[in-house]
Amino acid sequence: MFASKLMMELQCGARQFGARQAQKLRSVGSRMASTAAETEAVELGLLERWQADRGFWQGAAVLTAMVSAAYLLPTETGASALVSTCQKFRAIGLNKEHVPDEVLMNDYFRRNALAGYNVLLASPAFYFLWHLTHNAGFSTSLVRSITGSVRIVPFLTVLYGGCAVTLPMMTGALMARGQKYEEAQSNATAGLMLSGVAMLEALVELRGCGVTFAQMTPSALMCFFPALIGRLAAGVLTQQQKIGKEFQNVLPEEWKTAEGTQAQLYKFFDMLCIDRAFFSTVVGTTVFQHILNGITYVLLMNGQATRMWHVGAYLTGGLNGTAGSAMHQLGKCLGLRLGFCGVWNWLSAQPPPRLSVIDEALKILRRQEEGREAQK
Repeated sequence: MFASKLMMELQCGARQFGARQAQKLRSVGSRMASTAAETEAVELGLLERWQADRGFWQGAAVLTAMVSAAYLLPTETGASALVSTCQKFRAIGLNKEHVPDEVLMNDYFRRNALAGYNVLLASPAFYFLWHLTHNAGFSTSLVRSITGSVRIVPFLTVLYGGCAVTLPMMTGALMARGQKYEEAQSNATAGLMLSGVAMLEALVELRGCGVTFAQMTPSALMCFFPALIGRLAAGVLTQQQKIGKEFQNVLPEEWKTAEGTQAQLYKFFDMLCIDRAFFSTVVGTTVFQHILNGITYVLLMNGQATRMWHVGAYLTGGLNGTAGSAMHQLGKCLGLRLGFCGVWNWLSAQPPPRLSVIDEALKILRRQEEGREAQK
């Protein structure tokens, strides 16, 4: 009897102990699951705040492939591909008298490759300043400047690759109508810049600032394109007129040989290639950039719910809805353009990287031309 009662008490105690242990295990498991969920939420929050979306990883993949090809692909292989491309241009009707091989390689292939390279290097400055002027914070703006620049790599590849292919054909067609090379090249560039390139440039800027395709609306894009064309006309086309002309420092010539601050300032302006066109470009592009900033910002904030009155509210009220905030935002936009144009001017003034693959392709084309001449 006593043994039976003892047995029942032991069994009851064991069940109670097991129940307590099971409850503890469930509690620990619940806390672990909660901690894991919180950690995942924090990670997702950081990725979202840094705008490390699918477009960023796609851009990183394209950039990795391009850099790998540049360093791992033999120069002879790349040169042979360029020679083959040049021959295809001739096959589809590009007259060598209008656009010789050397001009095709240097004015179109090399120039567009270097232009894309410079834009990619300057992009972090633009996106950093853009996010900073919209109160994203220093560290967040810094990270977004990198993720935004990487995200636009596929678009830049299409943009400058398309220019390298389209511009020589357009230039040759205009020369066939009697225009001189410089005039035909300028008109072809202007026509392309103000048409199809503007659409790609719009995607580059919007995606670089973090606007997703799902957030873009037709009405916003219809307003974005004219403002972008205005900025291109005030900026790119103004700068285009300087190509081939001697740089003229905006400061007086006598400052160059002066002593002290004047000489240092003259040297600084020389380094950044600051001339009169620099200031007219900055002021002209600031107005259009302010409109573009408004459209981009409200798309980021409202997505498909964006209405044009949101843009109007940004332009007239800034971020805080007051006239003072609007003027402050316009001033920050001017600072954005000054900072970005200064960085871009400085990068453009640096010695360009040597594109040995184009040099090798030109050697092959010259040897081929000499061989044809020798057979005559």
